[in-house]
Amino acid sequence: MTNYIEPVVLKTKKGYAILHESGLYFLDKNDDIAKYTAEISKKRRPELPIEREKREKLAKVVIYLSSNCNLRCIYCYASAGDKNSVVSVENAKILIDYVAEKADRIILDFHGGGEPLLYFDIIRHLVEYAKATGKLYRTVLISNGVIVGNKAEILQWIVDNVDVMALSCDGYPELQNKNRPHVDGKGSSTEIEETIRFFQEHHYVYTVRSTITKEGAAKLYEITKYFAELGVKYLVFSPCYNFGRSDDSNLVPDPQIYSENYMKAIKYAYENGIRLTSNSFRFPGYHYCGALSGFNIALTTDNYISSCYEVVSSEDKTAEAFIVGQIKDGKIDLFKDKIVDLKNIENSDSQCIKCNYQLVCRGGCPVKKVRNSKESLGNLCAITKMLVPKILDFLQENPNAASSVLKNVNLEYDNNIRN
Repeated sequence: MTNYIEPVVLKTKKGYAILHESGLYFLDKNDDIAKYTAEISKKRRPELPIEREKREKLAKVVIYLSSNCNLRCIYCYASAGDKNSVVSVENAKILIDYVAEKADRIILDFHGGGEPLLYFDIIRHLVEYAKATGKLYRTVLISNGVIVGNKAEILQWIVDNVDVMALSCDGYPELQNKNRPHVDGKGSSTEIEETIRFFQEHHYVYTVRSTITKEGAAKLYEITKYFAELGVKYLVFSPCYNFGRSDDSNLVPDPQIYSENYMKAIKYAYENGIRLTSNSFRFPGYHYCGALSGFNIALTTDNYISSCYEVVSSEDKTAEAFIVGQIKDGKIDLFKDKIVDLKNIENSDSQCIKCNYQLVCRGGCPVKKVRNSKESLGNLCAITKMLVPKILDFLQENPNAASSVLKNVNLEYDNNIRN
């Protein structure tokens, strides 16, 4: 799949869209498709961020701080809070040193199967440790935004020290409280709103990531409007799928309902200066994510190294595919054959290789393929196939919306191609 270079021509309401690794191109109905397709096929795709990072010897260290969590999200892929394990600080330092020795710059990313900010002191300590290497380029933090401890101190530290901040919040209070309750069932909406308001008052740039359930899919416009009224400018929608706590539930969104309401949300977002993107539309890209590219090096709480953000321990049923190393007795052992095998996952689905939309989704989330939740994977695939034509029509009508809808896209229209 990564060697695919032929342009894909898709019909739109006003003409055609051509998908290619060099960019997204629009033509009118009367244009010579064969001529422009031939020209486009000769174009070189722009350097992707992950390729630039490799060239510049930029590497990422991901730390899964804990499996513990102060919320009990109804769909949590990691079933966070069911167990309580904490990362080894010494092993985290070993991994930071290992990567810093080989890279010119490092990204330190706190993520994983629990709530990182429950262990704020460890985060602060590891950030200072990484700074001392002289190579810390960026600090990334994913959080549910429900702060335990000295809230003002923690949030101010984030403003001062975290370069990329993502808050997990599903929308207006009724939905947030249902999807992401506390351990005792109490809602969490008031607390996440307080966090958002703190960031707004301090002019801090952050992203909100919303998991979209079956119920949420019918309310995407309302969710977007709610966040807009709070001042959110960067929003990501991620459709729920069956795994972890949602494995036996009916939370996966209906593709048609999701796609129709997503377009209502996109139009509102564009008109109100919000950048709204979706995991269902990742164009262009070379891989779906860093799990297959060798870019992710993530330390689990049981001292293994994972390439996937969702595989947070050696007990995960996909560990055989995504656990690529171990820290034992103070030494790092990378399973190099496993790293090579990861590339085969992307090429394992013949239906994806034949699909016109594979340049958009790159075959979808690799860990979901390995988990083989066929019903929910089919829904996620259907969402992409329904959403792409709608987004293409919208972009052809609204050229200036590209930066609000897509990431790293080179967008051209027929007059640009002719010139």
